[in-house]
Amino acid sequence: MEPEPGILDFKVYDVATESWLIANLPCTCGGHWVNSGGQQLVDVDGRPCDQMDATCGACGSEMRFRFDVSAFFGHKEKTAAWI
Repeated sequence: MEPEPGILDFKVYDVATESWLIANLPCTCGGHWVNSGGQQLVDVDGRPCDQMDATCGACGSEMRFRFDVSAFFGHKEKTAAWI
């Protein structure tokens, strides 16, 4: 993925990491991001990505978080086999 202004791109291996990154990466002012636009699945260079818009609760800055989910999107969840 090519970097784009106002967009933070990450490759993730589970949905929990998406939430953790948004909650723990501070805005440049030190404030915290709040999901402001819901979530949508987009195609970026042939890879599925979750995209979320966020707004800083302190200064009002906007950021788009984009998560490459190709490592797990569309894969069946592995379950333990019971014998």
